[in-house]
Amino acid sequence: MAASPKLPPFDPAAPLGIDDLLDPEDLAVRDTVRDWTADRRGPAARGPAGGVSGAEDRATGPNPA
Repeated sequence: MAASPKLPPFDPAAPLGIDDLLDPEDLAVRDTVRDWTADRRGPAARGPAGGVSGAEDRATGPNPA
């Protein structure tokens, strides 16, 4: 049985690992959008892994009080 290839470590900032597929112009656009979003939304909009805070609540609905 052949060994399966070793996967690179998981990067929460790039969970799909497509950075290697992007050319420098695409990476520059991505970085510009991230900076623009961070300036306007601030760190309060980011969860512990860099995701959107509260995304789980929106996906499952509000919790009963």
